[in-house]
Amino acid sequence: MKRLLRAHSTFLTVLFLAASCFAALIVLLLADSPANAAQSTSNLTRAPALPVVGFVPKAIPLLGSPGVITCTQTYTTLADPIGGETGNDFVNAASIAPYQDLSLVGTVGIDQSKKVFTETFRLDNPKTGTKYKIEAIPYQTSNYNLGITLYDHNRQVVNVTGNPDENSTNYKASIEFVANGAALYYFIKVYQITQQCFGGTYDLSFSYTDATPTPTPTVTPSPDYPDIYDTPPNNNDTINAAAFLFQYQVTGLTLYNAVLYPSSPGDDQDWFIIPATLAGYQYVVSAAPDNIYPAFNMQVYGPDRPILIAQVLGASNPTIGWFAPNTGYYFVRLWRASGSPTSGTYHLNWSAWPNFVVYLPIILK
Repeated sequence: MKRLLRAHSTFLTVLFLAASCFAALIVLLLADSPANAAQSTSNLTRAPALPVVGFVPKAIPLLGSPGVITCTQTYTTLADPIGGETGNDFVNAASIAPYQDLSLVGTVGIDQSKKVFTETFRLDNPKTGTKYKIEAIPYQTSNYNLGITLYDHNRQVVNVTGNPDENSTNYKASIEFVANGAALYYFIKVYQITQQCFGGTYDLSFSYTDATPTPTPTVTPSPDYPDIYDTPPNNNDTINAAAFLFQYQVTGLTLYNAVLYPSSPGDDQDWFIIPATLAGYQYVVSAAPDNIYPAFNMQVYGPDRPILIAQVLGASNPTIGWFAPNTGYYFVRLWRASGSPTSGTYHLNWSAWPNFVVYLPIILK
């Protein structure tokens, strides 16, 4: 009988413990019910974030230093004749002239990136009192944010208003100054001033204006055949009759021919051929009046003749520079701008030097 009582007592104890556990489970389920969901979520939201042990925030890189910028682009840019693959500096500065499709990163293929470099230009024989203007203009506002600085022949920054131009809001950069005779020549450096760089190209414009008006010249009669290249039967008035230029400076040229154009001798024009005998050279041609012809028109055509490389219209001292990737003949055309005198002489200068560019293969992935 005692054994039955002890078994009954044990059964009641187990039953009591089971009932207690079930009651506790019901309480927990009620606490997590939808009625209390908002309060529970609020408590989770207000809970403070746990600190990350050993985390040190990285410093944000500063903009404006060309040495740390990496330019990336999604299309191919060929190396230009100025910077090539590494850029250039004072010791190998290029002659200042209007240029197109220059690049501060050289040859970059798809999904590649390179560190940006600088390009330096040189203005020789500045005329005292003449106002010069140089602009570096990106092809589009998403590739370069350019800066430009003017230096004298001692490589010191010139103290003029707006120099250097490092405005980071207008993408392009420009410098205007009047030559005061103190500098024998000037350097112009173009560079990237922010990290907004995706490769691409930019153009360089170059222009100038005489500070004092040119006096009206006294026109004197000119001979019927004013220069050696314009004497029959070899009048160099067309591209097919262009005269070869083997000398780097040719003087005594005119734009006057009373025999070929008896009613309007000033309609004369001169065509010349500059032979590009070696590939990979940089060429520059310029014309300057001896004391008349205040305004010329000049054009340069490529070896295929119809291809116009560049032109300068209505300039007192036109200058054009270009890069010859292949051998061939380049054609230079000059004619008088409207309103210019019909007499006098001018001289023509041209130069060529090797462009040391390392061409790297472009690998398309």
